[in-house]
Amino acid sequence: MSFLTSSFLTSKHRKIIYLLIVLCISIYTPKIVHAAEAGRFVEHVYHDNAGDHKYVVFLPNEYTPQKKFPVILFLHGAGERGTDGKRQLTVGLGDALKQRKSSFPFIVVFPQCEKRNNRILTAWSAGTPDGQRALSILADVEQQYSVDKTREILTGWSMGGYGAWSLAEAQPKRFRALVVLSSGSFIKKPAKLKQLPIWVFHGAHDTIVRPQQSQKIINALKQAGGKPRYSVYANGQHDINRAVYNNQKLIEWMLAPQADGLENLAAALPPSQNKLNTINDSEPFVPAMEISQAASLRLGNHTLEAASYAIPEMMDVNSLQGNIGNISDTTVASGRTFSINFTGITYQANVQRVYLKALADGNFRIQMAVSNAHMMISRTYVRGRHRSAVAGPIDIQIGIREPVWLSVDVKPTVVNRKIKLQPMSTWFEIQRGNWYVSAPRGVSTRGLFMTSERVSASLVRGLYGSKSRIESEVMGAVPSIVAELESRLDFRKLGTLSSSFWPLPVYHPRLRVWPESVSVNAEGITLGLGVTVAAFDYLHAPKAVQQITLPKISASTFSHQKGLSIGVQPQVLHSITALLVDSHVAHINVLDLPEKTFGDFANPQLLANLIPDLKKQGNDIEISAELLLSKPLDLAMPPKAEKKEDTAQLALSAPEVTIALSIHKKGEAEWKPYANIQFRLKQQAAVQLLKPSFTKRAVRMNWLGNPSIETRFRFAKGSKGQPKNVNTKELQQLFIAGWNHWTKNSSTDNTPVADFAFGNVSQRLKSIGWEESLLSLSLGNPLLRISNRSKEPFSYATKSPLSDWGSPYTLKPGEHHDFEVPYAMMYRRQTPTGIELYQLPAGSHSEFRVPSPGGSPALFKASEPGE
Repeated sequence: MSFLTSSFLTSKHRKIIYLLIVLCISIYTPKIVHAAEAGRFVEHVYHDNAGDHKYVVFLPNEYTPQKKFPVILFLHGAGERGTDGKRQLTVGLGDALKQRKSSFPFIVVFPQCEKRNNRILTAWSAGTPDGQRALSILADVEQQYSVDKTREILTGWSMGGYGAWSLAEAQPKRFRALVVLSSGSFIKKPAKLKQLPIWVFHGAHDTIVRPQQSQKIINALKQAGGKPRYSVYANGQHDINRAVYNNQKLIEWMLAPQADGLENLAAALPPSQNKLNTINDSEPFVPAMEISQAASLRLGNHTLEAASYAIPEMMDVNSLQGNIGNISDTTVASGRTFSINFTGITYQANVQRVYLKALADGNFRIQMAVSNAHMMISRTYVRGRHRSAVAGPIDIQIGIREPVWLSVDVKPTVVNRKIKLQPMSTWFEIQRGNWYVSAPRGVSTRGLFMTSERVSASLVRGLYGSKSRIESEVMGAVPSIVAELESRLDFRKLGTLSSSFWPLPVYHPRLRVWPESVSVNAEGITLGLGVTVAAFDYLHAPKAVQQITLPKISASTFSHQKGLSIGVQPQVLHSITALLVDSHVAHINVLDLPEKTFGDFANPQLLANLIPDLKKQGNDIEISAELLLSKPLDLAMPPKAEKKEDTAQLALSAPEVTIALSIHKKGEAEWKPYANIQFRLKQQAAVQLLKPSFTKRAVRMNWLGNPSIETRFRFAKGSKGQPKNVNTKELQQLFIAGWNHWTKNSSTDNTPVADFAFGNVSQRLKSIGWEESLLSLSLGNPLLRISNRSKEPFSYATKSPLSDWGSPYTLKPGEHHDFEVPYAMMYRRQTPTGIELYQLPAGSHSEFRVPSPGGSPALFKASEPGE
C-alpha cells in the first residue's frame, strides 16, 4: 500500500499533498516552449519586491526542452538604460544577433539596467540592485528553459563590461567564461579570476574608455597567473560590437572556452563595420529637429566623371527592359492599302558606359553607351481587303558592332526633399550598319498573292525604313532610366561623414541629410542641404519637431570647385547642442569620466578646504559631482585663422558648463542638491587631416593654447552657505587641470575617416578648412600605388573598366607608380609560368616583392600599420 493511499491520510490531506507535488513540478521543471519561440527574441517580466522588470530571452533556432543549451548573460552599455525592456537589444549582442538568428547556438539573456541617473561605471556592479537583479533574472531563465548551468557565459560592453568584471570577481567559479568589450575594471583581486577563460576586446581609437584600461587589467591578470586573451582592433573605436559578436572565432571559443593567453586575434575591422564613435544606427530614428540651410554639397565635373564609372554596375536591370505599346501603321503595296499592327513589343539593353557632365545652361548631361539592345516584336498583323497575314517574332538588334550613345539633358530640381531629374532634350541615333532586323519566325497568310516570303521581306524592309520610329521608341524609355538614376541618389552617408567633426567624445548625433536647393554651372552641381537630427533619447523625444532656419548659403561658395566638397555652417553645432541640453542627457558623474583629475570635485576632504561650509556638514558626508552641459556650444572661424590645406582652425565657446554638487551622509540613499559651480569657457582648436598610411585618412582635434575660463559659484536653494567664503579661484584651477588633461589626451586621438564610396568608385579626403563661412571638406580621386620592393625591375600592363590593355610599364627597384583613378584597375604581368592577373581596388597600395617563405617576386597587398 502506498503512502498516499494510506488510511492514515484523509482525503483532504491527500489533496494538499497532490497540490504541493504539482507546485514543485511547476517550479523545477523547465518550461515547455512553443515551437514558434525558437529562433527569436521572447519578452518576459521578472517580479520581485521592487516591482516588475522587463527582460528579453533569445532562443536558438534549434531549441528544444529535450536538450541542454549553453547560456549567455549580456550586460548592455549606458545608452540602453531604462524600463522599456527592449532598448538593450539595439546595441551590442542583441543587434549582432539580428544578423545571425538562425545560426547562433546559445540562449541569451538580456536584462536592462533601470537606474538612469546613478553612476555609469558601477551600475551593474555586484551588490547593486541592477547587478543583483541581472543574476536573479538569469536564475529565472534557467528555471524556465533547458539550460546547461555548467556553461554560463558572462559578457558586457562598455558600462556592461565594468559590471561583467565585477560579477565575475564576486562569483569567480560560477561562470564558464568572460567576454568584455570596450571597458575597464575596478576589480581588486585579479588572482580570483586567474583560472577563468577570459577574452577582452578593445578598439585602438576608443576615446570613451581608452584601450589602456583593458591593457591594465590584462597585465594584472597575467601577473596573477591568468592567461586571458586580448584582441585590439587597429581601426576600431568604442562601438566594435558587431565585429566582435559576429566573429565566428569568438562563437566557437565560447562553445569550448580555453585560457590560453593568445593576443592580436582581431587586427582590423571590416570596412563595413568601421563606424564612427557611438553612432547607434539600430535605434529608431525619431526626428527631433530640422535645420534648413545647414550645409552645401558641391559635385564638380571631376566627381561626376568619377561617379560615371559606378553607375552601370549600380543600375537595376529592370530599368533597362520593359514593354512598348503596340505600333500601328499603314502601307501601300501593289496599289492596295494594308494596315500593320506590331504587338507584344519588349526591349532590353545593357548600359556599357555612362558619362555625366554639368552644363552652362543650368542642365547636366547624361550620356549612356547602349550595347546589345534587343527589341522583339512578338506578333505582327497585316490586314487588307480580302488579304491578311500574321507574322511570328521579329528580332531587332541594336549596337551589334559598337555601343550606340543615348544622350539626355536633364534639369535637376528638388521636390519633397528629393532630387528630381526632368528630361529636357534627348538624342539617339542608330548608325548605319550597327543594327540588324531578323526575318519573322514564321508567317501565315490568307488571300491571293500573299506569300510568306513576300510578307517577310516587306516587313523587314519596312522596319529598316522606320529607323527614326525605332529611335523614337528607344528614347521613350528615357523616363524610366532617369527615374532609376534618381533612386540611386542617397544622401545618408553625408550624415555619418559630418559626424566626424563632432567635438565631444560622446553623444554623437544621428543625422539625415536632405536636399532643399540645386543649381548648376559649367563646372558642376551645387546642392543646398538641410539636416534632420534624431532625438538623443528616442523614448522621450519632443512632441513637435523643432524647426531651425540658418542664414542662406550662397550658391557661389563652391562654384569654382571641380571635385567633391562639403561645407557645414558652424551654427549647426549650436542648434544640435541646444537639442542635447534640452534632452537632459548631457550629464555624467565626474568619477565616470576617462580623465580622473575631474574626480577631485567628488573629494570631500579636498573640497572642504575650498568650500568652508562643507565642514559644517559633518565628517561622514559623501559628494556626488555631475558635469553638465547647461547651454549650447558655439563654433566660429577665428578672426586670424591661418589657411592650411590640412587644418581648420576653430574658436569653441561653452557659455555654461556646470559641476552640480550633491551631498549625503554615508549609508543614506537620497542625495541632496548642495551647490553649482558654473564655468564659461573659450578655447581655440584645430581639426587636422592626418595620413596614417598611404591608404588611410583620419582627423584629430588639436587644442591650441590655454582656455579662457570664468567661474561662478552658487549654493543650492535652501542652503545657508556664504558664497563669499568659497575659494572660487582654486575651484577654477581644479577645472582647468581636468580640462587640460582631457584636451591633452584627446589631441592624441585620431578618428579614422573612411573613403566615400559610391558603388565601386571611391573618393578620399583631401583637405579640411574654411570656405568663406563654411567648415569644409574636399574629397577627390585616391591614388592607386604599385611599389617595387624587389631587387629587379619588372614590367606590367593595366586596364581600366572601359579600355583595352595599355602598353607595358617598367618599374625599377625602390620606385613606385601612382595612378589617380576612382575605379578598380586591372593589373597583368607575364611570368615564366603564366600570367599574374589581379583587380586592384581604388586607392589601394600593392607591392612587388619576394614572398616571406622565399621564391620569385610577385605582387602583394602592401602591409599597413597595425596589420
